Amino acid sequence: MSDIELKRCPFCGCESWEMTHKKVFPDGAWGYKIRCEKCGSQGCWWHTKKEAVDTWNTRPEVDRLEALNAELVSALGDVANYTKNKTGRTNKTIYEYAQEALEKATGDEK
Repeated sequence: MSDIELKRCPFCGCESWEMTHKKVFPDGAWGYKIRCEKCGSQGCWWHTKKEAVDTWNTRPEVDRLEALNAELVSALGDVANYTKNKTGRTNKTIYEYAQEALEKATGDEK
């Protein structure tokens, strides 16, 4: 199963997991389920390995927030660059605040 890439556990952040594959459906069909080895959090039973993996890796709120953060970082960069380029100097009341926020958002503090 080393070809499977799973996100960390959404509850404890652990990267260690196990996938179970056994007969679980009323019609005798086999199913797949992923379980965190640290905290025991687990997904539902799915008919295919792909469904189990895709469901485990789906984090709608996290994905939305990461996309929003990327947009905000880009916008802060635009504000900082616009202010600096428009005036030919850095207007500290706008530029520095935008630059500081950008550095904090990107973890690039100087």
